[in-house]
Amino acid sequence: MQQYTRFRKAQAERIETKTRELEEAIASLEQDKSKKGDLLTSGRKEIATLNNYKILKDKYVKDLQKKERQLKKELEAQRAVFKKLENEISRIIAAATGTEVSAGGMKLTPEMKIISNEFNKNSGRLPWPVTKGVITMGYGLQSYPGLRNGQINNKGVDISTEKDAPVLAVFDGKVKSVVVISTNLKAVLIQHGEYFSVYSNLSAVKVKVGEDVSIRQEIGTVGLSPSGLYDVHLEIWKEKTNLNPEMWLAK
Repeated sequence: MQQYTRFRKAQAERIETKTRELEEAIASLEQDKSKKGDLLTSGRKEIATLNNYKILKDKYVKDLQKKERQLKKELEAQRAVFKKLENEISRIIAAATGTEVSAGGMKLTPEMKIISNEFNKNSGRLPWPVTKGVITMGYGLQSYPGLRNGQINNKGVDISTEKDAPVLAVFDGKVKSVVVISTNLKAVLIQHGEYFSVYSNLSAVKVKVGEDVSIRQEIGTVGLSPSGLYDVHLEIWKEKTNLNPEMWLAK
């Protein structure tokens, strides 16, 4: 009986031990299952996040492509404006110089010589064509804002200002031409002896061909450019030579 009792006790202890081991094993399996479930959920969330990133990236790329197409249209429109203006300037200057040009330059009247000399003396001191403004595109070969590999040969400077701002003559002179570039954009060419100043991107013009103008006289109103800014495009020429307006305007 004592041996049987010891045997039953030993059996009970082994059963209890096995039961604990089994419970621990089950608990471990449940824990692993929970971890796997968490990992699966986490993985699904990560995939969803990556998919969202991809959707956002695709949208961003499409927006950039759309914006680039729009900027290219603006650039081509700006180039067309510059080309038309350049052709008109060449025609006006050729007419002004033409047969009257000599080895020493244009044949000028005494009054025109005085204006030329005074204009030349004011290099770096000419007033700006607007009362308030900032140069947003400089002279020469320029990168078009916001467009990769897009360049434009700027024969002048673009000065951004306020809507409906008056555009002013930078010096005394005579209006040689009023050019209609498009239905709502115009340009004015003023002669100062052997020098010429050109003001384009005007929504309205307040002078006539042949009219004498004085320094800082209002000649028109700034218009909205193809780039969406209210700016005036200013060019300065000496006979047939294109000059950098930044060297002439007051600092």
